[in-house]
Amino acid sequence: MPPSACARHMVQTIPAGTALVKRLHAAGFQVHIYTLRNEAVRPDCSGWLSWTFQEDPYLECDLFYKRLGIDGAFTDQAHTLARYLKEAFRARA
Repeated sequence: MPPSACARHMVQTIPAGTALVKRLHAAGFQVHIYTLRNEAVRPDCSGWLSWTFQEDPYLECDLFYKRLGIDGAFTDQAHTLARYLKEAFRARA
Protein backbone atom coordinates (compact mmCIF):
# COMPACT_ATOMS: atom_id res chain seq x y z
CA MET A 1 0.00 0.00 0.00
CA PRO A 2 1.56 3.37 -0.98
CA PRO A 3 1.96 6.14 1.63
CA SER A 4 -0.98 8.11 0.21
CA ALA A 5 -3.25 5.10 0.73
CA CYS A 6 -2.02 4.82 4.33
CA ALA A 7 -2.94 8.47 4.91
CA ARG A 8 -6.43 8.02 3.42
CA HIS A 9 -7.02 4.97 5.61
CA MET A 10 -6.02 6.86 8.78
CA VAL A 11 -8.24 9.84 7.97
CA GLN A 12 -11.19 7.57 7.16
CA THR A 13 -10.91 5.76 10.50
CA ILE A 14 -10.85 8.87 12.74
CA PRO A 15 -14.65 9.36 13.00
CA ALA A 16 -15.21 5.71 13.93
CA GLY A 17 -12.40 5.87 16.47
CA THR A 18 -13.79 9.03 18.04
CA ALA A 19 -17.24 7.46 18.37
CA LEU A 20 -15.78 4.34 19.95
CA VAL A 21 -13.77 6.33 22.49
CA LYS A 22 -16.85 8.39 23.39
CA ARG A 23 -18.93 5.23 23.89
CA LEU A 24 -16.27 3.67 26.10
CA HIS A 25 -15.95 6.84 28.18
CA ALA A 26 -19.76 6.98 28.54
CA ALA A 27 -19.68 3.42 29.85
CA GLY A 28 -17.08 4.41 32.46
CA PHE A 29 -13.98 3.01 30.78
CA GLN A 30 -10.65 4.67 30.16
CA VAL A 31 -9.02 4.13 26.77
CA HIS A 32 -5.32 3.27 26.57
CA ILE A 33 -3.78 2.40 23.22
CA TYR A 34 -0.93 0.05 22.41
CA THR A 35 1.71 0.98 21.25
CA LEU A 36 3.11 4.36 20.18
CA ARG A 37 6.56 4.12 18.61
CA ASN A 38 8.97 6.50 16.89
CA GLU A 39 9.98 4.16 14.05
CA ALA A 40 8.86 4.91 10.51
CA VAL A 41 6.30 2.85 8.65
CA ARG A 42 7.24 -0.12 6.47
CA PRO A 43 6.39 -0.12 2.75
CA ASP A 44 3.27 -2.26 3.32
CA CYS A 45 1.92 0.24 5.91
CA SER A 46 2.21 -2.32 8.68
CA GLY A 47 4.91 -0.37 10.51
CA TRP A 48 4.60 1.78 13.56
CA LEU A 49 4.55 5.46 12.60
CA SER A 50 2.21 6.20 9.72
CA TRP A 51 3.23 8.42 6.81
CA THR A 52 0.15 10.43 7.74
CA PHE A 53 2.23 12.01 10.50
CA GLN A 54 5.22 12.84 8.26
CA GLU A 55 7.28 10.55 10.51
CA ASP A 56 6.66 12.92 13.46
CA PRO A 57 5.61 11.04 16.62
CA TYR A 58 4.21 14.24 18.17
CA LEU A 59 1.65 14.57 15.36
CA GLU A 60 0.58 10.99 16.02
CA CYS A 61 0.18 11.73 19.73
CA ASP A 62 -1.95 14.77 18.85
CA LEU A 63 -4.31 12.59 16.84
CA PHE A 64 -4.82 10.05 19.60
CA TYR A 65 -4.90 12.38 22.60
CA LYS A 66 -6.58 15.48 21.21
CA ARG A 67 -8.76 14.24 18.33
CA LEU A 68 -9.71 10.78 19.54
CA GLY A 69 -9.60 11.61 23.26
CA ILE A 70 -7.67 8.63 24.59
CA ASP A 71 -6.65 8.56 28.24
CA GLY A 72 -3.23 6.94 27.94
CA ALA A 73 -0.85 4.94 25.81
CA PHE A 74 1.78 2.25 26.01
CA THR A 75 5.05 3.13 24.30
CA ASP A 76 8.57 1.87 23.73
CA GLN A 77 9.84 5.46 23.78
CA ALA A 78 8.71 6.84 27.14
CA HIS A 79 10.83 9.97 26.73
CA THR A 80 8.94 10.96 23.56
CA LEU A 81 5.50 10.45 25.11
CA ALA A 82 6.49 12.20 28.35
CA ARG A 83 7.77 15.22 26.42
CA TYR A 84 4.60 15.35 24.32
CA LEU A 85 2.30 15.13 27.35
CA LYS A 86 4.28 17.78 29.25
CA GLU A 87 4.08 20.24 26.34
CA ALA A 88 0.59 19.43 25.05
CA PHE A 89 -1.17 19.59 28.40
CA ARG A 90 0.93 22.23 30.14
CA ALA A 91 -2.04 24.62 30.39
CA ARG A 92 -4.08 22.01 32.28
CA ALA A 93 -1.53 21.60 35.08
